Amino acid sequence: MKTMLNKIITNIIDSVSIKTKIVFIFIAFIIIPLIIFTLISYSRINELVLTQTINSASQSFDESVSILERYFQSMNNAMQNILFDEDIYIIASKDTTDYSPIEQLGDYKMLIKRFDYIQKVSDIDIIRFYININSYYSENNVNIFSLAKISDKSWYKNLLSNDQNKLWAPPFKLEDSDTSSLDFFSYVRIIYSLESLKQPLAALRVDIKTEKVETALKNAAITENSAVFITDGDEILFPIPNAKQNSFWDKMKTVSGKSGLRQWEFITVDNSKYAITSKKLNFTDWYVHAIIPQSDIVVLQNKLRNEMIILLILISSVSYFLAYFTSKSSLKRIFLLNREMKKVENGNLKVSLRQIGKDEIGELIGSFNKMVTRMSDMIEEKYIMGQEMKSAELRALQAQINPHFLYNSLDLINCLAIKHSIPEITQMVASLSKFYKLSLSQGKDVISFKDELMHVQLYVQIQNLRFENKIKLILDIEPCIYEYSTLKTILQPIVENSIIHGIFEKEEKSGTINISAKKENNIIILEVKDDGVGMPEEVVNQILLEDKSTRRHGYGVKNTNDRIKLYYGQEYGLSYSSILGKGTTVRIKLPAVIA
Repeated sequence: MKTMLNKIITNIIDSVSIKTKIVFIFIAFIIIPLIIFTLISYSRINELVLTQTINSASQSFDESVSILERYFQSMNNAMQNILFDEDIYIIASKDTTDYSPIEQLGDYKMLIKRFDYIQKVSDIDIIRFYININSYYSENNVNIFSLAKISDKSWYKNLLSNDQNKLWAPPFKLEDSDTSSLDFFSYVRIIYSLESLKQPLAALRVDIKTEKVETALKNAAITENSAVFITDGDEILFPIPNAKQNSFWDKMKTVSGKSGLRQWEFITVDNSKYAITSKKLNFTDWYVHAIIPQSDIVVLQNKLRNEMIILLILISSVSYFLAYFTSKSSLKRIFLLNREMKKVENGNLKVSLRQIGKDEIGELIGSFNKMVTRMSDMIEEKYIMGQEMKSAELRALQAQINPHFLYNSLDLINCLAIKHSIPEITQMVASLSKFYKLSLSQGKDVISFKDELMHVQLYVQIQNLRFENKIKLILDIEPCIYEYSTLKTILQPIVENSIIHGIFEKEEKSGTINISAKKENNIIILEVKDDGVGMPEEVVNQILLEDKSTRRHGYGVKNTNDRIKLYYGQEYGLSYSSILGKGTTVRIKLPAVIA
């Protein structure tokens, strides 16, 4: 009975078209799960949004507190650096009766230099040094002030009367005649005499701009009506509160305490719920508090719930039509692709499908077209390579035909030059003989780096005999390079190009070519640098390509690049870089093969 039922179900499924199956799958695996997911999510949405909001608020709050603590730590570090600076204490302790103008000028420059340096390498915006000596620089009124300017201020008197020597001050706390304290958070320390710990020598104040603290606090307020502020446990210090905010803070203290709550918790103030948290700021006696009204969180919850309902309705409305048209389009393209693949299977590479759509089937059709094109190109490329290899073998064979005739002719010319006492010809013939022997290399394609470098040196030597030593060649070769082999005659075309199209294009028609070689892992890197006229970027980009318009600069180097890639692989070869008016660098990448 069970087997019969399974057979009936299987027959029914097999008799349904693929298009219908796809539509059913869309409905079964998208719409139904989405409805279930929405119903479950709706019941948990309040909790999830609350958790996400609190987590986001915690992250923003912690980041803002970290930024604030970095500012205040920077102020504390700057203060410590100055307080423990012996030179600054000595200046503050000086007797002004024999304080010469020259000594005053030196001390002034030293103070300004120290303060400028600290301001540049830290978050400090300004350093103020109130000094209790009569000198011309105590009226600088930028970094250095007279202690008399603050001696009558209430905050300064409180520091002295309470036996304190430090003060953290928010905006409005310090009231100076030289600047508005509204713009700065300040840290003040008193420097006392070592002889009398009750006798103040100077006051030191470091400031950071209010806008830095304000920006950090704003970044922690993640909802429209949330608030972040700094208190000393008794009153709000920043931002400057209004009467309503002060009233709220007084009520909040009765619930959460002066220092607030370390973790996010909900409290009720004036019949409204708020999520609050607090944290003490290191290096100060202040606290940072963050408040998020529950109404802001409810707004987010309702918005997300409504969006999910709208999305569910929209998806449910279009899913059937989307499934229908998607299946129709997909099946048609699959059928066409299958038909063309059978043609390729039978050896017909002249096929191409128009790519319709950008989905996986469209990408598959595009990949199929690229694969067929690549197969056709590779067959043609292999054919061309075979022809080129045969041509290269033929040229190599022709080059080996009776080389003794060339050498004997050169020896005869050499003898005549010696007989008639013409050393220039003797030198030229000797260089040519060695040059061609290395070029032929007894028909071998691979030679040692030693022979390859000798070959290019002979070429430059011949050119210098011809052009009156206009070319200077410098070699920088790692000793281990001589143990390895290379394709012959890869450097000479590059050096020839550097001379003809680089150095000889300059007005003075002279220059230097540097050849360096080093081994990196199993790769040998050669660089040929010249100080010629260089090339424009568009010529550099085309020099190794098939474009015949660039062959004026690179026919020989193009062939060299092709030989390297053909022999060693596509990952090896030449690369060019050039600066117009400065010169050109050719980088040659070869495998490290023992000679």
